[in-house]
Amino acid sequence: MSLDIQLEQEIKQLSQEVVKKREAGMRERAAVEYVLKERVAPQRKILQPSDRAEEITEPESPPSVLPAYTKDAPDEVKLQIEELLEMAVHKGVNTALKKALKCPPYIEDAFRDALVDHLLDLMKEKKYI
Repeated sequence: MSLDIQLEQEIKQLSQEVVKKREAGMRERAAVEYVLKERVAPQRKILQPSDRAEEITEPESPPSVLPAYTKDAPDEVKLQIEELLEMAVHKGVNTALKKALKCPPYIEDAFRDALVDHLLDLMKEKKYI
């Protein structure tokens, strides 16, 4: 799997932050979750609940991994989560995280959970962590 140079740099930077959190005693998955939450914290403060979009309209080819708790979710919800994952891969993690902030909370949470798993796998694959 060939990663875009920008995404590769973004993953390296995230990995460095994860390593610091791990050295401070955090578990691996918790460290990735914390780093991602730190990334969206500034944008979350400026968004109002009314800024959340009802749906995402940028269709992309979906990745195959969603959190287990989404298995009974409506297809539209699954599609929105998959689109956010694709956006993270093609347009960058920060871009996708910002877009997710405008989604309903269930979609935002499911996307972040799937993203953590995906990034963890990539970081291990690239031997960044």
